[in-house]
This record gives sequence, structure tokens and C-alpha cells, in this order.
Amino acid sequence: MRRLIMAGIALPFAAFPLLAQTTPPVPAAPPSPSAASPNTAIPEVRALSITPPAMPIAAAPVAAAAPQSTTGGVPGANSFTEAQAQTRIEAAGYTNVMGLAKDKDGIWRGTATKGGTPAQVGLDYQGNVVTP
Repeated sequence: MRRLIMAGIALPFAAFPLLAQTTPPVPAAPPSPSAASPNTAIPEVRALSITPPAMPIAAAPVAAAAPQSTTGGVPGANSFTEAQAQTRIEAAGYTNVMGLAKDKDGIWRGTATKGGTPAQVGLDYQGNVVTP
């Protein structure tokens, strides 16, 4: 009787290592489309070739250039600050930029030196450095 009790206690523990060594199931791969089932087949993608039209396409209208003022530069609402205007004029090769002020056309005007020669300079709203 003692053997039966021992066997009853030992049996679940003897089966436990077998359960612990099982591997998880591998998920099944999705079914691949086959020629036999046309409803599940992936449609073939083909490149389209587009031929240009036989008649010429009219060119887009070219915008007219902004009018130049008689004193150089394009007039307009200038949003550059004085410091930005000075930096742009200096980037164009001028030094000793002084006396910058906006004129009635919105162009920053002042004096500067380039190559040792003093000059009148301006900066329009488009960022163009001009000399009158």
C-alpha cells in the first residue's frame, strides 16, 4: 500500500519534466495565392507609358519684372530691419556702411566703401544691393 501511495505522489512529478520540455506551436504561414484560385490571386501591376500630345503646349505667361525706380532698386514694402540691411550690404563686399534709412520707395539707403572708394548704396525689398 505504501508503494501505491508513493506511486500516486511520484507520478505527477514524473510527468512534469515532459510537459516543461514542450516547445510552443509555430504559427502557420499565411496561404500563398495560387493560380488555381483566381479570387485570391494578386493582380499584376503593369507600368503605363504615356505619350506626349501631338500638339504643342503653350508656354506659361512670364510675370513682368517689377519696375525699377529711377534711383536704383525695386520699390516696395521692405521688411528688412536696419541691421539686416547692413549685413546684406556688407555681404555684397561693402564696408563702413553708415547712415541707413528707408526712403519713400521702401529702399534702405546709406553710404559705404568698396575697394577704398566711397559709394551710395541701397537695399530693396527683394534683397538686391544697388547703387544709384
